[in-house]
Amino acid sequence: MFVFSYSGRNELSDEVKSIIEQNEKELNYDIGPDATTISILNLDKLREYMSNPNSVEIDMDDVEVLQYGLSDNPLPAVHGIITGDTVANWWKEYSDGLFEKNIRGGLGDTSEVNQAIKDTLINRPEFFYYFNNGITILVDSYEPRRRNNTSRRESGGFNFKNMSVINGAQTISTIGKSFSSGEVTLDELSKVKISCRFIKSLINNSEESENNVSDISLDITIANNNQNKVTSRDFASKDSLQLELRRSISLETPYQYEIKRSETPVVNSSPYIMDMDDALNSLICCNPTTRNIANLKSNRGRFFESLTGPLYKSVFNPSVTSVKVINSVNVYRKCLEHLLKIEKTRPTKRDEKIVIHGRYVLISIAMNVHSKITNASSVISIDALPDFNEILDESYTIIANYINDHYPTSHMPRFFENQQKLKEVYGLFNM
Repeated sequence: MFVFSYSGRNELSDEVKSIIEQNEKELNYDIGPDATTISILNLDKLREYMSNPNSVEIDMDDVEVLQYGLSDNPLPAVHGIITGDTVANWWKEYSDGLFEKNIRGGLGDTSEVNQAIKDTLINRPEFFYYFNNGITILVDSYEPRRRNNTSRRESGGFNFKNMSVINGAQTISTIGKSFSSGEVTLDELSKVKISCRFIKSLINNSEESENNVSDISLDITIANNNQNKVTSRDFASKDSLQLELRRSISLETPYQYEIKRSETPVVNSSPYIMDMDDALNSLICCNPTTRNIANLKSNRGRFFESLTGPLYKSVFNPSVTSVKVINSVNVYRKCLEHLLKIEKTRPTKRDEKIVIHGRYVLISIAMNVHSKITNASSVISIDALPDFNEILDESYTIIANYINDHYPTSHMPRFFENQQKLKEVYGLFNM
C-alpha cells in the first residue's frame, strides 16, 4: 500500500485523482488489479487519526438492501430493509467503531431502551420491523452493484464508502451483543427485518446547483436523535470546540480526551484519560463564579442546554487550551482524592456534608491559591504537582466554622447552591 498525503483540507481535484488512479493502474499492470493500492490522506484525516486512533474508515461492499428505493435531491440516499444477520456481522467486525459520528455509543444492556429491543428481538422477532425506529447511516458515497435490477427493487446490492451510524446505535449494539452471547443465531437473525437509510452527506457544490448543500452530517445527526432519549450533554460531543480539544489534547502524549457518552460511566483507570465532565468540573473550579459553582452543584445539565449560550461559552470557549484542561483536571483530581479521604473522618454528619457538598468550593479555593499551575503554558507532570492537603484542610475549617456560627440550621446541599451564600464564603478568602 502507498499513501498520498497532502497538507490541504479540501478534497483533491478530479485531475489529481485521475493521475493517482493512473499510477495505481501502472503499478498493478503486471501483478493484478488489487495488488497495490494508493490511499489518500489529507491533513484533517491525519489529525483525526492522531486524536482518535481507534477510529477507522468503514467501507462495506455488496450490502444487500431489500425493497429498496433511491432519492436524489437534495441528498442522494438509499432506503429499504436490511436483515439482522447483516447487522450482527457489522458489529462483530467493527463494534463501537460503527458509531464514530454519532453523538453517543451503545448505552449497555441495562438501559430500558436496550432491554426492550432485546425482548422484541428474542421473543417477537417478526414484529421487530414494526416496533423499531430503524437505522440511519451516513456515507461519503455509494455505488449500486451492476447486476441490480432497476425495474424491480425487491433486492439490491450496494457498496458504501466510509459508513457511520448516526441513529440506531442501541439497535445495532443490542443485536450484535445478543448474537455474540449466543442468545440468537445468524439464521434466526436473517429473518429479522430492520428499516434502514443510507444518506450521502458530502456533496460537491456547484454554481448551477439549486441547493447549497455541503457536509450537513451534524444537522442530520442532531435531527435524527431529537426524537430519542438523549441528553444535551450528548449533543456537545459534536461541538467543534470539543472536537478540537480532543485533537489538541491527544498531541500531549499520553493524554486522551473522551467526548462521547456510551456505556454506564465508570471511574477512569488511567490518570491520562479525561472526559468532558472532568473538564467541566475543573474549568469551573479553575475560574469560579458563584453562578457557575451553584449550577454545577444543582443542575450541571444546564451548561449543555445551548452550545451557543452564555453558560456553556463561559466554560468552553476558544481561550481554553489543551494545556489548561490537562493541568486543571490533574489539580482537581488530586484535590478530590484528599477530600474523599477526609469526609469519612469528620466528627459529625453535618461536617461530613460540608465536605461532600462543598467540594467544588474547596477545590476552587485551592486552585486559586495555586493559579500558576492552572495557568501554566505547558503540561505539568502529575508527579510534580504540589501537595494541596494543607490549603484544603485550612479552607474546610474556615468554612465549617463560618457555617456553624452563621447558618447552624442550614441544609448543606441547598447552602452550596445558593449564590448569595457562596458569595459570602468566597469573601472569606478575598475571592
